[in-house]
Amino acid sequence: MKGELVLVDNIFDEENEFEISTSAQGFCLNVYVDDECTLEKQLKNRKTFDCCMDALEKFQATIGDINEDQLKEIKYISEHFDNLLDSVEFIRLSFEFQDNIDFIKKNPLILTKKIALSGRLDITDYSKLIELMKDYKDIEDKVYVSLIGNTNYVSLSDCYKTMSAIKRQADEIKKLGLSPMETIMYVYDQVRNRVYTFENEDESYFKSRDLTEVMFGDKIVCAGYANIFHVLLHYIGIENRIVYLIEKDNPQSGHARNIIYVQDDKYDIDGVYYFDPTWNSKRINETNEYLYRYTYFAKTRKYMDDDKNYDFKECSFPTYSTDMDMEIRKIIAEEKYEKLMPYTKSLNYMSSLVTNSSLIEPMCVLPVAPMYGQFDTEEFLRKFEKVFSKFNKEIPAETMLKLLNSVRKIEYYQNPEWYPYSLEDIYKTCIRSKWEFKDKHLDARAKILRAIFGKEVNINQVDNFKNYGHESGLFKEMEQVRLTKVLRLVCDKKKNS
Repeated sequence: MKGELVLVDNIFDEENEFEISTSAQGFCLNVYVDDECTLEKQLKNRKTFDCCMDALEKFQATIGDINEDQLKEIKYISEHFDNLLDSVEFIRLSFEFQDNIDFIKKNPLILTKKIALSGRLDITDYSKLIELMKDYKDIEDKVYVSLIGNTNYVSLSDCYKTMSAIKRQADEIKKLGLSPMETIMYVYDQVRNRVYTFENEDESYFKSRDLTEVMFGDKIVCAGYANIFHVLLHYIGIENRIVYLIEKDNPQSGHARNIIYVQDDKYDIDGVYYFDPTWNSKRINETNEYLYRYTYFAKTRKYMDDDKNYDFKECSFPTYSTDMDMEIRKIIAEEKYEKLMPYTKSLNYMSSLVTNSSLIEPMCVLPVAPMYGQFDTEEFLRKFEKVFSKFNKEIPAETMLKLLNSVRKIEYYQNPEWYPYSLEDIYKTCIRSKWEFKDKHLDARAKILRAIFGKEVNINQVDNFKNYGHESGLFKEMEQVRLTKVLRLVCDKKKNS
């Protein structure tokens, strides 16, 4: 068993000089080190360790919460206490008063291990990382940090490599001056240009999931796609969250995707939508065919719940339904506020997405609490309706086509050989993405398209698209873009010849 030591200089009492805590690194032992006691001396303090572990076991037995994993860790550490450093991979410095660098100088023993710094870095903490690299420049190869998007620690150099890559990519996207939804689609296209690939049996579970690993490796699964999508948008300034789902028939299996509250005046979009780059990602032996599929781009919760291809349980706001507003109103009307309790997690999560604040205090709906029912129901319902209204706003094909045209036009300028941008390409994208038109255009015939798409194509949908394209001027604009690009390529060739 491998693990880490967490060095602290502030404890409540002597029974906390050694304490077991959770970690992704295996066992994790908190070790108290004061000004007088070096790490080396404390690791020989078997008597205090036994006393602390005995107190922990008694406390767990008293409250009836026996943690089997902790008991296994205690047993392992106890059996290996005399040579514990042999099992330690990381020593994390978590001091409140002592200076890290000064402590390292006084305790060179820790230089025999990887040194982890407490706290987590955000992908935007570039300047903070540069300062850390200056502070630890003489031992930079020994120092590790936690970076959001990674479960494991990463070295300062790997953190710099990851941040720099995200920063370069995001800064280039910022220069394009795209609207929020255009930015999301542009990033979506970049992230899903990878084939879903599991890690090998001899590789770490995180090889296909951690941000740093998937950025520079050849393995990626759903968590990896979601991580890259998340940090790129976050760096650009579009806040989003990763949501985790559990397979209903197999709780050990799950999935990750992103959810975003999108406000984009250019396209009159104001709602909460799911984005799943994994399920629209590039397939094995596929070139750029994935660019025709947006079946899981900007979809409502109802759309995802109704999807027959997958059966997952939503963990973030599990009690959501399209009838949720009627259920909530009925509870309020009957003044049976305790019935709101099962909804509080979902209500507050939904509200935090839209307003960055909670919607209801659970104590208000507990019958035994003095605050029971002591909240303004009219104000609550007003806020709830505002939040709830953002979760079932389908985006029609008319809007998606405008969005696609704006983004694909830029992509085509950047790489015309990779990004499809023609009348046929737009047809394919509209149909394969199953975009539904709000206004029906049924007067035009488009049977010739059967030769392109086959008998299974919904001709009415094709007619809708064709009429819309002519009436909106979309097709004319596309041809102008393509002609301009061709002329530029010709001019560039003449200049270079």
